Amino acid sequence: MHSDHSIQINKKAYSEFLAPLLTGETEMRNMRKLKRPLSQSGMGTEKRLESFDFSFNPSINAAYVRKLATCRFIERGKGIFFIGLSGKGKTHLAKAFCHQTCRNYFTVAFYPFHQFFKGLQKAKLKGQLSKTLKDSSPLSFW
Repeated sequence: MHSDHSIQINKKAYSEFLAPLLTGETEMRNMRKLKRPLSQSGMGTEKRLESFDFSFNPSINAAYVRKLATCRFIERGKGIFFIGLSGKGKTHLAKAFCHQTCRNYFTVAFYPFHQFFKGLQKAKLKGQLSKTLKDSSPLSFW
């Protein structure tokens, strides 16, 4: 016969055994859920906001960038353009926002600026500009 004390110890041991397994399974599912949108985004090499060195370009408002990282601008139907001189962190930030947006389970598309406008120009010449814009991802980064 089991005493109440031994049952409590076994229950505790069981929950201690189960908790890490469930945590690991949840993490694996979240990684799989993130992998597909990241690969479909077209951004190539992943960058993250956590790895961006704001001291590299002090003219970038770090607080504003972090506010944008909440992705609330998407819910308001807004987008982001990164414009500036070469080598100032635009591509890193664009890819980092793309990654962050995928982590918030939005669909995104990453295009180099020239490629995006070249695609729009081709669509316009084919008379398909409205359809192309309508079919594009709700959020695109350039």
